[in-house]
Amino acid sequence: MLPQAADASEEMDYYLFNSTIGAYEHYRYIRGQFYKIGGDRYSNTQINNLIDTAVAGLGADDKRYYATYGKVTETINNEEVTQENMFSLYEVDKTDTDHSNPILVSRF
Repeated sequence: MLPQAADASEEMDYYLFNSTIGAYEHYRYIRGQFYKIGGDRYSNTQINNLIDTAVAGLGADDKRYYATYGKVTETINNEEVTQENMFSLYEVDKTDTDHSNPILVSRF
């Protein structure tokens, strides 16, 4: 069960097991609402809007951002979960030219 809005965080990923399909479903809390993330659920326009939301307000002079798109494998509750079609946005210090210390800012 997803948490109540008062307990939700835009910094967290939420995974719920769907026994009908036998897999975990990935959710994010974005601007006051939960969204199912990943897969081919969104149109190109919707993805662009989610990206715009994720990067709004970014751009501090001492930070740089880069993104990846594709397959992501994460460990959740000691179990490896792989998801396709994932957009990941990372933040790095501008002096970190080889991106050795990235911080995950958003993923959908």
